Amino acid sequence: MIRDAQRKLGHAVADAFWTHAALYVGDGEIVEANWDRDLDDNPVSRVAVSTYVPHAYIRRRTMPDLSEKMQQAVADQADLRCGEDYSLLAAIDIYIKAQLRQFSRVAPPFVLRRSARGLVCADIVSTSYDHVLRRPAFANTDDDIVVPATLSATGELEDAEIAWCTIPDKSN
Repeated sequence: MIRDAQRKLGHAVADAFWTHAALYVGDGEIVEANWDRDLDDNPVSRVAVSTYVPHAYIRRRTMPDLSEKMQQAVADQADLRCGEDYSLLAAIDIYIKAQLRQFSRVAPPFVLRRSARGLVCADIVSTSYDHVLRRPAFANTDDDIVVPATLSATGELEDAEIAWCTIPDKSN
């Protein structure tokens, strides 16, 4: 569903491949907003990267021009979002806008009312950078929809090398 929506929003196949986004905060952990249909409560949380390895493709991207202090501020900002709600309504809103986009090149009007506190996965990354940079970091469309493909396509981020063998397994 997300790949289809990202393609309809105009993203390239290679960028639409990425269906989830989270922010690496150090010590082998990420902050993510993720929906689990088995849970009644789906808060933004800090999760060990090892929970995804080896079943997922993982790519770490950073903003290379930011100082270590500013990168830490981005991670701290993401940490502050922990406990906030995942917004299934916002995810559905993005999907509907993507479907409408195929019929019109004009950005569709806001479709559903989004919770002020509800987030989708790419919001964690984009709002954390926005807060630290004091400007929208990744908005690339008329309606400012930021999805994982946006974070893949942006020239603001670059792939960062990581030594996966040093990420501690915190699932035990």
